[in-house]
Amino acid sequence: MLNDTLKEAAASVAGIDGVFLVGMDGMEVARSGDPGDFPLEFMAVSYAGIMRKLEAAGKEAAFEPPSELVVTTAGRKLIFRMVTADYGLLAVVGPGGITGRVRWELMRAARTLRPELAD
Repeated sequence: MLNDTLKEAAASVAGIDGVFLVGMDGMEVARSGDPGDFPLEFMAVSYAGIMRKLEAAGKEAAFEPPSELVVTTAGRKLIFRMVTADYGLLAVVGPGGITGRVRWELMRAARTLRPELAD
């Protein structure tokens, strides 16, 4: 089910280079697509760390934990969507990808994967 859900998400929007299920420790669990020379492990660890820091900061302000992080660079968009407290989805999107549609597909994929990954 993991691979099928990731393949569906990656194929749903033109411009997605890859969708990756990663642990909050930054380790890749499953993937669909090939981001080329994209430093997946480094970025997964970095984004998981940012999400943990955002959650800690939010607790101080009585906010709910963050569910998504979107970063746009000159060449790519990176979207990190929480699935559970231990897992997240990272999408690598090229210049042709539509950010809103990718966010929607990651939300759907997270909802599908959540029961399988829940503790």
